[in-house]
Amino acid sequence: MPKQTTLILGHSFVTRLAAYAARYHLCGLNLRSVEHEIIFHGIPGATLLNLSQEIDRVRTLRPTIVFLEVGTNDLCSRDPDSLALEVISFARTLLATYGVQEVSISQVIYRDPSRGGARTPSDFNDRVARYNAIMKDLTAPIQGLRFWKHRGIWTQWMSLLSDGIHYNQRGMRKYFNSVRGSVIAMSNTICHTHSC
Repeated sequence: MPKQTTLILGHSFVTRLAAYAARYHLCGLNLRSVEHEIIFHGIPGATLLNLSQEIDRVRTLRPTIVFLEVGTNDLCSRDPDSLALEVISFARTLLATYGVQEVSISQVIYRDPSRGGARTPSDFNDRVARYNAIMKDLTAPIQGLRFWKHRGIWTQWMSLLSDGIHYNQRGMRKYFNSVRGSVIAMSNTICHTHSC
């Protein structure tokens, strides 16, 4: 199997995931380095607009796989329906223009409403539920595009830090395993399609 480059692109979750992976010597997501090159690019506070301005990085790296962590910061002020359509458009551009073969769009997790502070609107979790439902439906028919659900962490407050937004150590371990699972699933799809 030819070596696959994976770009994990997103907001502060990706920055924190990269730090977690470095701390535990898991920078390659604990995958075989001869088969996988993993590149983390996180921008704390990033919105879809910020990430779309990073397209030159995609052009330069030419990743085979992109794991996209986006939406939570947008949903603080944006309508989930229009945001979902824009995220799909961005993902389709990655597939059609930049040689990416598989894109996984991460589900947005809930925030703990008792700890989210002024950054989190009171209806934030309602927006999240609507956005995730739309994304699941929109990604289903598009080849090379998938909606990735994080099992066991997205509604559990005990997986969050005291800010009610970011993962604590327990949540980060689950998040790491989930992202790793997504990369493996996308890699297997590519391998199956190209008879590796």
